[in-house]
Amino acid sequence: MPVWNIDFYDEKTLREFKKRMLEPLISIEDSADFLILTADLPKARKESIEVNIAANSIEIKAEMREEHKVKLWNSLRREISFTHYHKVIPLPLEIVPDKVKVRFINGILEIKLPKKSHGRKIKLE
Repeated sequence: MPVWNIDFYDEKTLREFKKRMLEPLISIEDSADFLILTADLPKARKESIEVNIAANSIEIKAEMREEHKVKLWNSLRREISFTHYHKVIPLPLEIVPDKVKVRFINGILEIKLPKKSHGRKIKLE
């Protein structure tokens, strides 16, 4: 079969690609002054996490690396696979991007998003 007749983008290849791109589980808590976004990123490497923040949305990207080694007789077989997390979360209200705090502990990404104030109360005299 000539090379130009091979379908490089067959359905199986696209399914495999989709398997490698995951959406993390997200929860958002609403407090008086902050939104607290929690993302579950099991096996993600801290140095691979990227958080992009805008006034009304947040984007999370991360990479998970798995390595498998099998030693049989005098040979070693080593497989490394990469899986990517990606999600864009629209926020229900505006935040202050410059004051966002992010921490990552044991596969959980926590993002503390300060709400943008739209004015203040004035006491009447």
